[in-house]
Amino acid sequence: MELLRFVNATIGFLFELFALVAYGIWGYSLGTSTSIKWLLAIVFSSLFIGLWALCFAPDAALRLPMPWISIAAGCLFIGAVFAVRSALPTALVWGIILFIVVHIVLTIQWKQW
Repeated sequence: MELLRFVNATIGFLFELFALVAYGIWGYSLGTSTSIKWLLAIVFSSLFIGLWALCFAPDAALRLPMPWISIAAGCLFIGAVFAVRSALPTALVWGIILFIVVHIVLTIQWKQW
């Protein structure tokens, strides 16, 4: 059981990294010139980092209680999937969303946050 908990926590970290990159890609795709594209990529990624540090980090100032922290993180992860959905096949988008939902349910069940 401990191995499954470790795997679930690792998957959660990978979702965090995915969301960071996905929001950056989304920002980049909204720009019109190269400099604006990079600026928006940095801004969107920075906003995600700031929100994560403010509400989701272990020592966060506005840390949400369980289960709301897991649900809110799941919404951010799903938002990241939708941010890059045009680059992914539809079946993969829904598969990732299902994977996120299972991860969040297990996180709440095992009180991993």
